[in-house]
Amino acid sequence: MSDQSLLEKYDDFLKDTGPAAIVLKQPLMPVEGPEAVIFPPTYAAARGDGDKKPRYNLDGPEGNRAVACAIDSIGSQANRVEPLFKRDRYKHLVSQIVVSHGGGSTNLLDAGHRIADAIVRFSELLVDIHNAFAAYRDGNPEPMAKLAPTSIVFGAWDSRGTQIKIPRLINLRIDATDVERRSRSAQYVPATDYVGNGLIDEVDESTGSDLGFAAVPASGLGGVRVRGEIVRTGNLNLATLQFLGNGSEPTDLQRYILGLALVSLTVFENSAFTLRQGCQLVGHPEKQRTLKTVLASGKEADCSLTPDDALEFASQTAANFGVGPSRTVAFDSRLANRIRKLWTVEKTRERLKELAKTRPLTMTELDAFEKASKEVESKRSSKTNQSGE
Repeated sequence: MSDQSLLEKYDDFLKDTGPAAIVLKQPLMPVEGPEAVIFPPTYAAARGDGDKKPRYNLDGPEGNRAVACAIDSIGSQANRVEPLFKRDRYKHLVSQIVVSHGGGSTNLLDAGHRIADAIVRFSELLVDIHNAFAAYRDGNPEPMAKLAPTSIVFGAWDSRGTQIKIPRLINLRIDATDVERRSRSAQYVPATDYVGNGLIDEVDESTGSDLGFAAVPASGLGGVRVRGEIVRTGNLNLATLQFLGNGSEPTDLQRYILGLALVSLTVFENSAFTLRQGCQLVGHPEKQRTLKTVLASGKEADCSLTPDDALEFASQTAANFGVGPSRTVAFDSRLANRIRKLWTVEKTRERLKELAKTRPLTMTELDAFEKASKEVESKRSSKTNQSGE
């Protein structure tokens, strides 16, 4: 296949007359086997709930059986898949932005809020980030695609600056059906009898368990046994991706973002399924993954795309579009501390939020902001004094 033919291979996905989405269904099972107990994520009690204990996200009647259980959320799956673009197999597809700081260094692909994360916002990239969000708002996604293309794929909200939201193109989650909730108990036994052997004077309730001198029983959540299915579902929102174009022929930028999204949708790596202690999942050997395109009419069709197909296409579109430069930038502690200090004053904080919608909060901008604030305060004090006279 020629380079041009490969570039145009999935152009139908980028046209208004094409599919609205590509939908994934991927049956999974515990690595220990279908009958094994797995541990879902735990969530804090809702505000006002008298029972402060952590709980699972279960749907269905009260008791030990539930209709469904959340195993991994959309946000969590995004944060597991995105770092794969650091690996040798995929890193040529996106710019590698690394922020150096006193604690070491952080790759942008590991930042939970992506390009809007504080780790990059308070760095040398501040102005670039502001301008990229502003350009996206004005209908030009190219600066963001050069700077942080996975923020277009997985979404970002510039809540500390322009307030602009980039919607997710990829939505992935893992759920289980017909689950049986389990509980567990444990018993800590000290290595020796500390009081009986004369090692300490006494064991009391306030320090015995905290310091490990006393036996401690424990009980709590013990995971779930899945009687139904564990399924990873997701979709690539092609309708939103179609809006990134000019409305006629697919653009190089659309093809590039499509390539990254197809890789994200089809990639099957261990790290995306090793969810937490006690919850490692693998593919189900008797139930195959399915991909389907869905038209606006609701009509479905099989999609035969493989991970290798997606990577080949993404590599070609990345080379054609031109991946943005990789770079290492420094975290600006001086700027971060200055903004933090100003942010503690409520009236100042609200004015800074308004300013950040239109301008990046650089040191120069903060100098002007504080100067203007002092002049306003000075005029107010002068008027107060005059009225008092």
